[in-house]
Amino acid sequence: DIVIKDQPSSLLPPDLSKSTSDRNTERIQFSGGGNTFSMQMKKEKAESMLSKADWHGKSVQTETKLRGPGLVETDIAVFRKGMDYAFNLFDLTIDHEHDSTKKTDKSDGTTIGFVLGDSDPGDEFVVDLYYDEEYGSIIFKTASGVSNCPHEEGTIPFASPDIRVTSYAPSIVFPDDTMEFEVELTNLGVGNSTRFHMFSRQIDNQDGVLVQVAGGSLAFAREFDNMESGKAYKKKITIKKDSGLYKNKAVEVIFENACQDNDSVINDLTASIFDNSQSSSVTLYNTVEGEGENIEKFLSFVHPCDKVHWAGELNRDRGFIVNTNSENYEQLPVTVINPNHSHKKFCEMKSDRLKNIYLSYRREGDLHWKTAITEIVNDDGSTSPVELDFSSDCDDENDYGYISKKWHLGNAVPEGNYEIRLGSQCDKLGGPDDIDRYDAPTLTGVVDLTRPEQYGRPLPLRDNVLIGEEISVVFTEDIDCGKPYRFGMQVEIEGTDYLFDREELQVTCEGRKIGFQIDPTVGIDIDRVMGKSIKVEIGKIVPNGDLDIFDRNGNSIDPNNGSIKFQKTFATLDLNQAATSFHITVDESNCSDAIVGSYSEELKTKVASILDVEITRIEVDDVDCIEENVVKALVRILPNDNDRRLRTSHVTSRDHALDLFYTLRDISHGKKESSRMLAENNKVNNSIEEVNSFRTLDDERPFSISSLKILPAFADQEKLRTPPTLVDEETKLMNWSLPQAASESIGGQDTAQLQRITTMQSLILEQEQMLQIREENYEEEMNKTKEMQQEMQQEMKLMLVELTVVTIACIGVAMGVFLHLWKK
Repeated sequence: DIVIKDQPSSLLPPDLSKSTSDRNTERIQFSGGGNTFSMQMKKEKAESMLSKADWHGKSVQTETKLRGPGLVETDIAVFRKGMDYAFNLFDLTIDHEHDSTKKTDKSDGTTIGFVLGDSDPGDEFVVDLYYDEEYGSIIFKTASGVSNCPHEEGTIPFASPDIRVTSYAPSIVFPDDTMEFEVELTNLGVGNSTRFHMFSRQIDNQDGVLVQVAGGSLAFAREFDNMESGKAYKKKITIKKDSGLYKNKAVEVIFENACQDNDSVINDLTASIFDNSQSSSVTLYNTVEGEGENIEKFLSFVHPCDKVHWAGELNRDRGFIVNTNSENYEQLPVTVINPNHSHKKFCEMKSDRLKNIYLSYRREGDLHWKTAITEIVNDDGSTSPVELDFSSDCDDENDYGYISKKWHLGNAVPEGNYEIRLGSQCDKLGGPDDIDRYDAPTLTGVVDLTRPEQYGRPLPLRDNVLIGEEISVVFTEDIDCGKPYRFGMQVEIEGTDYLFDREELQVTCEGRKIGFQIDPTVGIDIDRVMGKSIKVEIGKIVPNGDLDIFDRNGNSIDPNNGSIKFQKTFATLDLNQAATSFHITVDESNCSDAIVGSYSEELKTKVASILDVEITRIEVDDVDCIEENVVKALVRILPNDNDRRLRTSHVTSRDHALDLFYTLRDISHGKKESSRMLAENNKVNNSIEEVNSFRTLDDERPFSISSLKILPAFADQEKLRTPPTLVDEETKLMNWSLPQAASESIGGQDTAQLQRITTMQSLILEQEQMLQIREENYEEEMNKTKEMQQEMQQEMKLMLVELTVVTIACIGVAMGVFLHLWKK
């Protein structure tokens, strides 16, 4: 018997292919593109049958007689009226006959229909139809034709995808590089207007590699249209490492007919049902492990050397300092962390490529690294130095991946500035060195166990100093000059109540030098302090206090020696012959670099007008716009020498340069009348209109003065001149006080340091040059005075001659008159 099982699309089952060879066949041909072919057949049969049925198998006939009593006579009367009747007893005979017949009607009909069609244009089908008389069904068999999607057995495929790998990625691919595979795509079908999809099977891509073709991900289907029949197309598939794994399972890439739906799941189902030619796939890999049936394929990237990271204080501080305050300056604790501790400990990684994890160090500027040393305790209690390796012992690494060891400094690491490096080393692969080692970021540190000390005597070396002159102390190394300053300072002027702390002094700290000066503008009485001794103390002023002198690495001066103490004496000066210099700052001025040069004469005129002195006593230099509406300049007030005093009618008893400075200072503080502000009329025949260019908003412009310096007269210079025997020592101390070289060295000398030396020497010479200028000006003025005196002497001689001649003439005339009168 023939049994038809489930068969998609009612195709001819394989077990019927032979049994239908002798049956009637009808051939139908139709085209795709939306056309349909339909057919329907109907067959009916009717039957009617009448028969006699048995009652329990036979017919039944019976006769029954019945007899009963009756009434003879009955009389019924109502209101004497009524009726009467009479009947006899009943006598009844019953005949019974049962006869059964049966009628059966039967009809049977079968309707068979089918529709043939295909949506793909270009498809062509020739189908043979078989009618199975035994079972009353139609069987279809595709005889020939062309089909696209899905491909029907017995037809030529319109589109048949094929993919082959023509070039595999090399076995050595670095982690940051990309694997490249070249594949060849071919349409083995007869059609040219086809559409295919390519995608990677993501269920096998659990390690997370990125598979791309033509710049697009193959995690989703990529479409390829209009692939000509028989033509091969080259495509490049790239694979990049995405997760932390360096060995990944091979990836399958599938190339298949797109069919009627873009969903690749449906495509897989379609291909599996109809024909294997609808789907073609390749496996991408670059390494193989195992043999025979145990071969495994992988996508392998070169595993770089294992990473190690800084941890603990070194990681937080990004460096280290070993100084006299360290708890143990012979050993430095070093903590590192294994970033992959959840997979393996460092010691376990040695079974792969890892060889060691060393701590290395070198002095700043050196090229060669040295391996750090640690000490291990032997069984007999002695210690032995060994290289510091963080992968040497599994017990050193805790559950969180941290490893702490001690770097032995002792006599092995002398004082200095260092770079330290933490790195792992692995077996060499023959490639670049970077793949065979890993280095954590280089840190810097210093080993400094030397305390700073005072170097030489305080500057200036002479005992007498000017009021306002800088006094400084030089040290053996750079001092911590970070603000707020960490050192204390106190200055006392003996014989007075002047006592200044650090906040009341002008303090400087740079390089190896700490300096200060007393600002004369704060209200100190110069006359009282001249000739007085000053006591200076720098360092830990208050016992057990936090303030002290520290070097840049946190070492304080020796506490056994105490703070630094010394004395100087303020020189006694002839203030009447001294000049002063100071900075003046004028606000609310219309200032610009283009016209700032013209402010010099105007400012000189205004200052002279305020102080009511000759304009020749005022000098203005270095005028500059420090802000849009602020002018700053250097002003000098010259002394009023004796010859000028004789010719000046308005000179007061105290008009020396220092007093004039105090007058200007008081005006700037608002202690004088506002009529003496800078906008006051010029008192040397200059009108307001002539100086109006210096004014911007109103007639009163605030100003301030600072940085007073007293420039002694030529006669006092000898008191302040450094003795020739100390000049070289003083110059060396000044040069030594500069900061240590910190920029690039040219020709063995640091250019920044040379510039600072030149600046310092210029400051040293500035005062001497100023005194020399004053001397030259004084001599020039004296020469002019002498010339005037000589001219006056010549005039007096001439007048004396003229007077003599006139006198003689007068005497002659008088004698003539006398003789004339006497003769009479």
